[in-house]
Amino acid sequence: MVVKDEKPVVAQYGQWDGYPSGAGLFILKFLKKRSLKKFKKKVDLVRFSNEKDVAEVEAFMKSIGVNDGWMDMDQADKYHRAYPFLTRDNGSGILQMIHDNNDPIFLTDSSEFTKDSLFCEWAYVIDLDKETLEVYEGFNQRPLDEDERFYSPGDLPKEVADSRYYPVRWLKTYSLSDLPTPTQFLEECEVEEEEEF
Repeated sequence: MVVKDEKPVVAQYGQWDGYPSGAGLFILKFLKKRSLKKFKKKVDLVRFSNEKDVAEVEAFMKSIGVNDGWMDMDQADKYHRAYPFLTRDNGSGILQMIHDNNDPIFLTDSSEFTKDSLFCEWAYVIDLDKETLEVYEGFNQRPLDEDERFYSPGDLPKEVADSRYYPVRWLKTYSLSDLPTPTQFLEECEVEEEEEF
């Protein structure tokens, strides 16, 4: 997620490798190598999709023979070429795509996914107002405090409420002007999984 002017402007769902050793390190390295000033300008070219955009994508899907939401490999390739910014395969790579882009684009708003920490295992927030990188972890079975970013006052989807998993929980915040080394980042954020016997 990227926040600017106190609201999310990027909320990208990533299907693959969201752990600190994957997406986390990608984000950390991206922030260390890129001009924050330039990235802020590039973010101004981004907006979330509206009804017209959704209708356009649906019409495209029908035009390539997708009627039930499932795509074969050929259809997926056509979709990814037509709408490269919308694929769930981008994950944290969306940051580099935005950085390299010079045209207005629309993205899917996946902000609601943070409410389901059973499936949202990790979340990262680049807050351009505070100039911070925040790390959140999933599998959270404790209610959040009201002052936490992803606090959700009683409006959790039924399937989330039934699962007894709350929104992702804050783990760590870093200043963008004083980011950790990759080793420090992993030591502070990577949670070792318990071995199963």
